[in-house]
This record gives sequence, structure tokens and C-alpha cells, in this order.
Amino acid sequence: MQTYKINWRMQVATELVRHLAIVAAVPNGEDSAGRQKFRLMTPKEVARRAVDIADELWSIGVETGSAEIAEEEKPEEAPPF
Repeated sequence: MQTYKINWRMQVATELVRHLAIVAAVPNGEDSAGRQKFRLMTPKEVARRAVDIADELWSIGVETGSAEIAEEEKPEEAPPF
């Protein structure tokens, strides 16, 4: 089994999924009275939208200087036990 590390993008996307999955809807025609009908987004649509939002958030952060390139971190030494 492979182990994956979750990056910033997936952390943000995961937080967005918590909200989008509950209420995200897309137009789905009209009812007999001419009112707009909606359907809930599929899990795949919710996940894709969350990642797209995270990507856009990152791009804007870099563009505005809110996200800066970090200096390379040195690994911390394990505390002695």
C-alpha cells in the first residue's frame, strides 16, 4: 500500500468538500410551473469543484503576494526519550 502526503491544495479542497457536498446544486431543467429545478452535485463534481477553487485560491495568493516561497526547512531532530 502506498502512503500519500496531503499538500496544501488537498487540505483546502477537503475543507471545501465539507461545505460543498452538503448544499452544492446545479440547474436541472424546470418544473411544470416553469420554476428552475436543481440537483445535488455528484461526489465527483464536488471534488473537482473543490480542487478548482483551491487552485484558484493558490493562484490569487501567489499573484497578490499572500502566498510566498518558503525557505527550505531543515528537518527537526527527534527529541531524545
